Amino acid sequence: MITEISGESGTGKTQFCMQLMLQALLPSKYGGLQGGSYYISTHKSMSETRFEELKESYCLKYPRILKTKEIESSITVTHLTDKNKDELKLYIDDVKRKLEAKENIRLLIIDSITAVCYSFVEEANVTDHFERAKFLLTLVNMIKKLAYQYNLVVVVINNTVGDIEKTQNFGQTNIPALGILWANSINQRIFLTRQHTKAGTKRQMEIMFSPLLSQSKVEFTIIKEGITEHIPS
Repeated sequence: MITEISGESGTGKTQFCMQLMLQALLPSKYGGLQGGSYYISTHKSMSETRFEELKESYCLKYPRILKTKEIESSITVTHLTDKNKDELKLYIDDVKRKLEAKENIRLLIIDSITAVCYSFVEEANVTDHFERAKFLLTLVNMIKKLAYQYNLVVVVINNTVGDIEKTQNFGQTNIPALGILWANSINQRIFLTRQHTKAGTKRQMEIMFSPLLSQSKVEFTIIKEGITEHIPS
Protein backbone atom coordinates (compact mmCIF):
# COMPACT_ATOMS: atom_id res chain seq x y z
CA MET A 1 0.00 0.00 0.00
CA ILE A 2 1.20 3.50 -0.86
CA THR A 3 0.33 6.45 1.37
CA GLU A 4 0.73 9.88 -0.16
CA ILE A 5 1.30 12.99 1.96
CA SER A 6 0.68 16.05 -0.17
CA GLY A 7 0.57 19.78 0.42
CA GLU A 8 2.13 23.11 -0.45
CA SER A 9 5.67 24.02 0.52
CA GLY A 10 5.95 24.75 4.24
CA THR A 11 2.95 22.72 5.35
CA GLY A 12 5.05 20.21 7.29
CA LYS A 13 5.45 17.27 4.89
CA THR A 14 9.14 16.62 5.54
CA GLN A 15 8.67 17.18 9.28
CA PHE A 16 5.98 14.51 9.11
CA CYS A 17 8.47 12.14 7.45
CA MET A 18 11.17 12.77 10.06
CA GLN A 19 8.73 11.97 12.82
CA LEU A 20 7.46 8.85 11.05
CA MET A 21 11.00 7.45 10.88
CA LEU A 22 11.44 7.86 14.63
CA GLN A 23 7.96 6.56 15.37
CA ALA A 24 8.64 3.47 13.24
CA LEU A 25 11.42 2.42 15.62
CA LEU A 26 9.02 2.04 18.54
CA PRO A 27 7.22 -1.17 19.53
CA SER A 28 3.72 -1.65 18.17
CA LYS A 29 2.14 -0.87 21.55
CA TYR A 30 3.47 2.70 21.16
CA GLY A 31 2.23 2.97 17.58
CA GLY A 32 5.52 1.93 15.99
CA LEU A 33 6.67 -0.67 13.47
CA GLN A 34 9.63 -2.05 15.44
CA GLY A 35 11.97 -1.45 12.52
CA GLY A 36 14.18 0.89 10.57
CA SER A 37 13.52 3.30 7.72
CA TYR A 38 14.95 4.11 4.29
CA TYR A 39 14.53 7.76 3.32
CA ILE A 40 15.10 8.94 -0.26
CA SER A 41 15.34 12.70 -0.72
CA THR A 42 14.88 13.73 -4.34
CA HIS A 43 15.35 17.49 -4.12
CA LYS A 44 16.89 19.21 -1.08
CA SER A 45 18.62 17.57 1.85
CA MET A 46 16.66 16.91 5.00
CA SER A 47 17.41 19.38 7.80
CA GLU A 48 19.93 17.58 10.01
CA THR A 49 19.51 20.19 12.74
CA ARG A 50 15.75 19.62 12.93
CA PHE A 51 16.14 15.85 12.78
CA GLU A 52 18.66 15.93 15.64
CA GLU A 53 16.16 17.97 17.65
CA LEU A 54 13.42 15.40 17.03
CA LYS A 55 15.76 12.51 17.87
CA GLU A 56 16.63 14.15 21.16
CA SER A 57 12.94 14.60 21.97
CA TYR A 58 12.13 10.96 21.17
CA CYS A 59 15.07 9.68 23.23
CA LEU A 60 13.87 11.74 26.19
CA LYS A 61 10.31 10.50 25.76
CA TYR A 62 11.29 6.83 25.33
CA PRO A 63 14.61 6.52 27.24
CA ARG A 64 14.34 2.76 27.74
CA ILE A 65 13.62 2.08 24.08
CA LEU A 66 15.55 4.58 21.95
CA LYS A 67 19.25 5.43 21.97
CA THR A 68 20.96 7.83 19.59
CA LYS A 69 23.39 5.24 18.16
CA GLU A 70 20.58 2.74 17.56
CA ILE A 71 18.56 5.39 15.76
CA GLU A 72 21.48 6.26 13.48
CA SER A 73 22.11 2.62 12.60
CA SER A 74 18.42 1.99 11.87
CA ILE A 75 17.75 4.88 9.50
CA THR A 76 19.27 5.18 6.01
CA VAL A 77 19.11 8.66 4.43
CA THR A 78 19.95 9.02 0.73
CA HIS A 79 19.87 11.91 -1.73
CA LEU A 80 19.37 11.91 -5.48
CA THR A 81 21.80 13.66 -7.78
CA ASP A 82 19.96 16.33 -9.76
CA LYS A 83 16.51 14.69 -9.32
CA ASN A 84 17.65 11.71 -11.39
CA LYS A 85 14.75 9.31 -12.04
CA ASP A 86 17.06 6.40 -12.92
CA GLU A 87 18.97 6.90 -9.69
CA LEU A 88 15.68 6.68 -7.80
CA LYS A 89 15.11 3.20 -9.25
CA LEU A 90 18.62 2.21 -8.15
CA TYR A 91 17.79 3.23 -4.60
CA ILE A 92 14.58 1.19 -4.73
CA ASP A 93 16.70 -1.77 -5.86
CA ASP A 94 19.00 -1.09 -2.89
CA VAL A 95 15.99 -1.30 -0.56
CA LYS A 96 15.09 -4.63 -2.17
CA ARG A 97 18.60 -5.99 -1.63
CA LYS A 98 18.57 -4.97 2.01
CA LEU A 99 15.18 -6.59 2.54
CA GLU A 100 16.35 -9.77 0.83
CA ALA A 101 19.34 -9.73 3.21
CA LYS A 102 16.85 -9.73 6.12
CA GLU A 103 17.55 -6.15 7.20
CA ASN A 104 14.74 -4.89 9.39
CA ILE A 105 13.46 -2.06 7.17
CA ARG A 106 9.79 -1.38 7.82
CA LEU A 107 9.32 2.08 6.31
CA LEU A 108 10.25 3.52 2.90
CA ILE A 109 9.87 7.27 2.29
CA ILE A 110 10.27 9.07 -1.04
CA ASP A 111 10.43 12.85 -0.56
CA SER A 112 9.26 13.84 -3.10
CA ILE A 113 7.94 12.12 -6.21
CA THR A 114 7.09 15.49 -7.76
CA ALA A 115 10.71 16.64 -7.92
CA VAL A 116 11.71 13.59 -9.98
CA CYS A 117 8.86 14.21 -12.41
CA TYR A 118 10.25 17.65 -13.24
CA SER A 119 12.73 15.80 -15.46
CA PHE A 120 9.87 15.11 -17.88
CA VAL A 121 9.35 18.82 -18.51
CA GLU A 122 10.82 19.64 -21.90
CA GLU A 123 11.59 22.91 -23.66
CA ALA A 124 8.85 25.54 -23.70
CA ASN A 125 7.66 24.15 -20.33
CA VAL A 126 5.84 21.21 -22.00
CA THR A 127 5.52 17.97 -20.03
CA ASP A 128 6.01 14.61 -21.74
CA HIS A 129 2.94 13.01 -20.14
CA PHE A 130 3.39 9.66 -21.88
CA GLU A 131 6.95 9.10 -20.61
CA ARG A 132 6.02 10.38 -17.16
CA ALA A 133 3.11 7.94 -16.98
CA LYS A 134 5.38 5.04 -17.98
CA PHE A 135 7.87 6.00 -15.29
CA LEU A 136 5.22 6.36 -12.57
CA LEU A 137 3.58 3.04 -13.40
CA THR A 138 6.94 1.25 -13.33
CA LEU A 139 7.86 2.87 -10.02
CA VAL A 140 4.50 2.08 -8.44
CA ASN A 141 4.80 -1.55 -9.51
CA MET A 142 8.27 -1.79 -7.94
CA ILE A 143 7.34 -0.33 -4.57
CA LYS A 144 3.96 -2.05 -4.28
CA LYS A 145 5.65 -5.39 -4.89
CA LEU A 146 8.15 -4.66 -2.10
CA ALA A 147 5.35 -3.50 0.20
CA TYR A 148 3.41 -6.71 -0.38
CA GLN A 149 6.36 -9.13 -0.16
CA TYR A 150 8.04 -7.61 2.90
CA ASN A 151 5.16 -5.93 4.75
CA LEU A 152 6.82 -2.59 4.01
CA VAL A 153 5.07 0.70 4.76
CA VAL A 154 5.54 3.14 1.86
CA VAL A 155 5.06 6.90 2.17
CA VAL A 156 5.45 9.19 -0.84
CA ILE A 157 5.49 12.99 -0.66
CA ASN A 158 3.71 14.96 -3.38
CA ASN A 159 3.52 18.69 -4.01
CA THR A 160 0.54 20.70 -5.24
CA VAL A 161 -0.48 22.51 -8.41
CA GLY A 162 -2.99 25.28 -9.01
CA ASP A 163 -6.56 24.06 -9.47
CA ILE A 164 -7.90 25.40 -12.75
CA GLU A 165 -11.39 23.99 -12.18
CA LYS A 166 -12.00 25.27 -8.65
CA THR A 167 -15.72 24.58 -8.72
CA GLN A 168 -15.09 20.87 -9.21
CA ASN A 169 -12.78 20.73 -6.20
CA PHE A 170 -14.96 22.54 -3.68
CA GLY A 171 -13.14 25.84 -4.00
CA GLN A 172 -9.71 24.40 -3.21
CA THR A 173 -7.10 26.59 -4.92
CA ASN A 174 -4.36 23.95 -4.85
CA ILE A 175 -4.64 20.22 -5.41
CA PRO A 176 -2.12 17.32 -5.32
CA ALA A 177 0.11 17.18 -8.41
CA LEU A 178 0.61 14.45 -11.04
CA GLY A 179 -2.99 13.99 -12.11
CA ILE A 180 -5.49 11.16 -12.15
CA LEU A 181 -3.10 8.36 -13.11
CA TRP A 182 -1.01 8.93 -10.00
CA ALA A 183 -4.10 9.41 -7.82
CA ASN A 184 -5.40 6.02 -8.97
CA SER A 185 -2.03 4.40 -8.22
CA ILE A 186 -1.82 5.35 -4.55
CA ASN A 187 -3.99 3.81 -1.84
CA GLN A 188 -4.51 6.68 0.53
CA ARG A 189 -3.95 10.42 0.48
CA ILE A 190 -3.29 12.77 3.39
CA PHE A 191 -3.47 16.45 2.45
CA LEU A 192 -1.74 19.12 4.56
CA THR A 193 -2.70 22.79 4.44
CA ARG A 194 -1.45 25.97 6.10
CA GLN A 195 -3.36 29.21 6.49
CA HIS A 196 -2.18 32.47 8.01
CA THR A 197 -4.79 34.12 10.22
CA LYS A 198 -4.83 36.99 12.73
CA ALA A 199 -4.62 34.40 15.49
CA GLY A 200 -1.55 32.79 13.91
CA THR A 201 -0.80 29.92 11.54
CA LYS A 202 -3.59 27.36 11.17
CA ARG A 203 -2.48 23.92 9.99
CA GLN A 204 -4.85 21.16 8.94
CA MET A 205 -4.45 17.51 8.03
CA GLU A 206 -7.14 15.88 5.89
CA ILE A 207 -7.63 12.23 4.99
CA MET A 208 -8.92 12.62 1.44
CA PHE A 209 -9.31 8.90 0.70
CA SER A 210 -8.26 5.67 2.34
CA PRO A 211 -9.37 2.00 2.41
CA LEU A 212 -8.81 1.98 6.19
CA LEU A 213 -9.96 5.38 7.45
CA SER A 214 -12.99 7.56 6.81
CA GLN A 215 -12.63 11.06 5.41
CA SER A 216 -11.80 13.45 8.23
CA LYS A 217 -9.88 16.61 9.13
CA VAL A 218 -7.85 17.58 12.17
CA GLU A 219 -5.93 20.71 13.08
CA PHE A 220 -2.31 20.22 14.07
CA THR A 221 0.64 22.25 15.21
CA ILE A 222 4.42 21.84 14.91
CA ILE A 223 6.37 22.20 18.14
CA LYS A 224 9.91 21.33 19.20
CA GLU A 225 8.85 17.73 19.93
CA GLY A 226 7.22 17.32 16.51
CA ILE A 227 3.75 17.32 14.99
CA THR A 228 0.91 17.18 17.48
CA GLU A 229 -2.84 17.73 17.49
CA HIS A 230 -3.82 21.36 17.97
CA ILE A 231 -5.73 21.95 21.18
CA PRO A 232 -7.55 25.32 21.19
CA SER A 233 -6.70 27.49 24.18
